[in-house]
Amino acid sequence: MDVGRDTTDGPRRHPALPGEQGGVGALFEAWARRTPDAVALVRERRSLTYRELNALANRLAHLLIDRGIGAGDRVGLAVPRSVEFVVAMLAVAKTGAAYVPLDAGQAPDRLRLMAAENRIALVLAPPSGTDAHGADPHDTDAYRTGLYDTPVLDARAAESGAWSGEDPGVPVGAEDVLYVPYTSGSTGAPKGTEVPHRAVTGFFGGEDYAYWGPGAVAVHHSALSWDGHILDLMPALLSGGTVVVFAGDAGDPWAVARDAAARGATVLWLTAAAFNTIVDIDPEPLRGLKYLLTGGEALSPDHVARALRALPGTRIVNGYGPSECTVFSTVHPIAVQDTERPDGIPIGRPVGDRTVHLLDEDGAPVPDGTPGELHVGGPGVAHGYLARPALTAEKFVPDPFGPVPGARLYRTGDLAAKGPDGLLAFAGRIDDQVKIRGFRVEPGEVAQRLRRHPEVRDAVVLPRRDGQGQCLGLTAYAVPLAPDDPPSPAGLRASLRRELPPVMVPDAVVLMDRLPLTPNGKVDKKALPAPVGSGGDDRVYVAPQTETERFLATVWEELLDTEGVGRDHGFFDLGGQSLLATRMTARIRGRWGVEFPLPFLYQRSSTLAGVAAEVDRIRAEEPAAEPVKAITRVRRVARTPRTGPAATR
Repeated sequence: MDVGRDTTDGPRRHPALPGEQGGVGALFEAWARRTPDAVALVRERRSLTYRELNALANRLAHLLIDRGIGAGDRVGLAVPRSVEFVVAMLAVAKTGAAYVPLDAGQAPDRLRLMAAENRIALVLAPPSGTDAHGADPHDTDAYRTGLYDTPVLDARAAESGAWSGEDPGVPVGAEDVLYVPYTSGSTGAPKGTEVPHRAVTGFFGGEDYAYWGPGAVAVHHSALSWDGHILDLMPALLSGGTVVVFAGDAGDPWAVARDAAARGATVLWLTAAAFNTIVDIDPEPLRGLKYLLTGGEALSPDHVARALRALPGTRIVNGYGPSECTVFSTVHPIAVQDTERPDGIPIGRPVGDRTVHLLDEDGAPVPDGTPGELHVGGPGVAHGYLARPALTAEKFVPDPFGPVPGARLYRTGDLAAKGPDGLLAFAGRIDDQVKIRGFRVEPGEVAQRLRRHPEVRDAVVLPRRDGQGQCLGLTAYAVPLAPDDPPSPAGLRASLRRELPPVMVPDAVVLMDRLPLTPNGKVDKKALPAPVGSGGDDRVYVAPQTETERFLATVWEELLDTEGVGRDHGFFDLGGQSLLATRMTARIRGRWGVEFPLPFLYQRSSTLAGVAAEVDRIRAEEPAAEPVKAITRVRRVARTPRTGPAATR
């Protein structure tokens, strides 16, 4: 079954969507009637036409309706990135209920909170005994042993039953809630946003910055816990395009890029961090794209300039928008001259039905060139935060500029300024919120969790940034309750892993006798010491023994900004994360021309000795490919052996 390809040259306007649209399910059904034999979804060797995908979603929707699911209900989707997730998402939308993504990679306590707060009526989970994470093993029976304290249904339960494949015909309104994503909260608890159906289509229908319609091929690889999955899926599926579901480790952007090239993708979304990683390794796999969308945090002008030179046939677009306003609020197709602007790569102008206002503390517009808080209006704005009326009132304020009575603006907390050309430039935050690999993180939430630890008296958490200002991770400073018997940094990080998503776990924990204060009694962040090394690994230093171990130790020292990496130290314990792991695999490829499988780090061993042994095994058993050209010269540093907690960070 062939996937149609978009063979047109240059920018192309995306199909306009009905002005008086109902729910997402009805829009998808319209394309199933219009192009029933077009390929809608592909995963590895399996493909589904619009007719087939619609029938599967209808069967599951009828089953859900038979179980009593309808308008106002919440259904948990504990299904990994897969065909089944897309079927479940559409099925829930057709019933009038809302879905809550329950990413199995999240900490159990967080999942329980999300399920309880939404009063989830039912959880759709992978079939028992199957792979719940795509590439990562997971005991799916955990869903059936009370994790959510609610009925659990096999996501494939309707496939073999006698459920109707006809459209259920349930009236679903534009104001009905479609899904509830969760983001970090400064008060110590995550917050869910109630996103209605009307919010989804306004950022792409009738626009020309990118094209997802018939002949386009998009890639679904984003985490299901944020609105990146909406960007991956909805523009194509609601417009007649094709979605390829990435079956590998989405934490490896290089693998995503190569798979996108192999699948003939025409449009791809990458976070700024993933984009930078691919550009650093080799942007060649991106050359077939017509539209490359990136953002989630401020872009690096250097990386963008290199990508523009390497990808002359690709339109690179900077997209900005908080999840409370559903994917993009502003966009900007990037030109070469944008990389030389002193205020950085612009975030552009409002897109589609979104509106943007820059206001001062009193809610008055600021003059051009003056930074103001960015307020977003229009149909993309969500209803508000679930079960948090005070926070909703604070962040979702009346819109005095809009023509619709009762409309609201969302206060993003982002600062921006409008230039003489009318383009918006990002100018920072009014609070401490940061973006890490595209995910919003409130350091205050992490600090609150640390303060709840029985061995911690006080704590503060700060972002760790690179030379270009990009946030690479977090550093925590903790004051032990018993200074004479302090907890280990590694133990504190392990405790946080049980409560927080991986992206929120600090790369390092520094133990302090006390936190330094300013004269007005606030924590003096400038007086906090720089961490030594980049991790929380308490193991004793054992020198690398083989050529491979010595090479990898040098690479880790550069990537992890640390010294004295020994053969028993773990990549993740030293502050490593998926994007840095991708850079490590690129160095291995460049040195020996072999592919190191990233799942090995997660499933087998992340120690230096373990990784080196696997590299040696691959080199012995597989013929080496042509080594990739060197990316950056590895910086060699003097090694200071790690000998225990005092050497940790």
